[in-house]
Amino acid sequence: MRVSRHGLRLVIVTVIVGLIGALVAAVPAGALDAPSITSINGGPAPDAMTLTWSAVSGATSYAYTYSTNSGSTYSGKIALGATSPKTVAVHVGCRYGDAAHGAACLFRIYAKDGTGYSAASAPVGPVTWGTNAPSAPRSLTAKPTTAAYTTVKASWAAPVDTGGLPITSYRVEFSNDGASFATVPWSPGTARTYTETTGTCAGNATCRYQAFADTANGESVASNLSTITVTPTAVTGIKFDNASDHDPDSGSVGDAAMRLTWGTPTKGLASGYEWAIQRVTSNNIGQRTLGTFSDPADLGAATNLSTTCPSGSTTCYVRVRAYNDRADAPAAVGPWVTVSYQPWAPYSLGGGGGRVLAARAFGVTKTITVVISGPAEGGPGPKTSPPKTYEVQACDEDTTSGCATNDDWTTVSTDGLTYPGDRTADVDVSTPCPDDANPCSLRVRLVDAVATATGAFKVGTYNGIWSVKETAAGQ
Repeated sequence: MRVSRHGLRLVIVTVIVGLIGALVAAVPAGALDAPSITSINGGPAPDAMTLTWSAVSGATSYAYTYSTNSGSTYSGKIALGATSPKTVAVHVGCRYGDAAHGAACLFRIYAKDGTGYSAASAPVGPVTWGTNAPSAPRSLTAKPTTAAYTTVKASWAAPVDTGGLPITSYRVEFSNDGASFATVPWSPGTARTYTETTGTCAGNATCRYQAFADTANGESVASNLSTITVTPTAVTGIKFDNASDHDPDSGSVGDAAMRLTWGTPTKGLASGYEWAIQRVTSNNIGQRTLGTFSDPADLGAATNLSTTCPSGSTTCYVRVRAYNDRADAPAAVGPWVTVSYQPWAPYSLGGGGGRVLAARAFGVTKTITVVISGPAEGGPGPKTSPPKTYEVQACDEDTTSGCATNDDWTTVSTDGLTYPGDRTADVDVSTPCPDDANPCSLRVRLVDAVATATGAFKVGTYNGIWSVKETAAGQ
């Protein structure tokens, strides 16, 4: 068959085009260069590694494979995402602590686009473990698990960065004095939660806990502080005594000075104390009027208080409480303990049914019949064991400085006046008031020998507040 020159040229062109097409089809449209691994570092967690590689133009993601037998076999591809570096789980055989720290472990990386994976990178290995100490444990919390604070449960999260080595242990410290720390007498090992049962926080306040992480590279800095605040219980062993007597003018009724002392709470390490006072007034038939307590006043670390009842009071109540207000802890205030400044002042010192003092002369003895009213509150000790007694004093206003000071007054015979029993008696005032022409003033107070005051008050004589002075007319 004869072929024309024109047809021959067409055949040749067709053949060439076909050859070119076959060559083009034989080359992948999206072929990528193989990436290269720049570093494989252990961490930040003990079961993780951070893989860093060089970017490949046109790659949309990457993947890696690993070998635990020096490259004889490799795992399947494990996705890495598109951004370097990438933290991924590290095969257990390649972690720190395995034989020769995973010396037989190798890693390869691949680039990927829409057409598939590139060739593998050159193998790199083993994992390079870090030399830094771990970062601090996170989110530590400590909570009491019993009402008496005898057990405490502490828990925390692992450090963000272990420094490239696995955690070998944790250590926990506590402080119950608001300052220094000591290691708790229990070891949590590698666990991140532990319950203390040794009672290190019982009986104290603001127990503070902090944790540390340890690796072969060293110990971390401290975690956050977690604080347990033990609210102080009531102050203990309150004791009361008169600090001094006051002058006997009417304005001093209820003003006798007092001193309170107390012991620390049985639970709750108090950092200070505060107090408040309440005025109490009474009329002649025993009806009481209670004022409001003053605002709490800070005493700091003092465990005693000296004060007086508000002027014009027949008595007053004083209350004391402990508080805990240390740094890094919420304030906690214990319960009030209230004590009365007792005995109260007797309501009146009158004579006979009309309550008017009258002087009578019986030979050489000058007597005044007195009837004592009150007080309603007889003091801290028991009413009958031992019995309380009245002390009556007399003063001749014309032969003294006007009965203005305690030195002007003389104790006189009371003929067995007792509280709360016999409160009527003939009182001999011949020594301080020998002249019938002069007014003889009297005052009275209750005396309590508080030898059996159940430990709350000092042993010894306890003197009440002087009544107002009342005067018997001369004959």
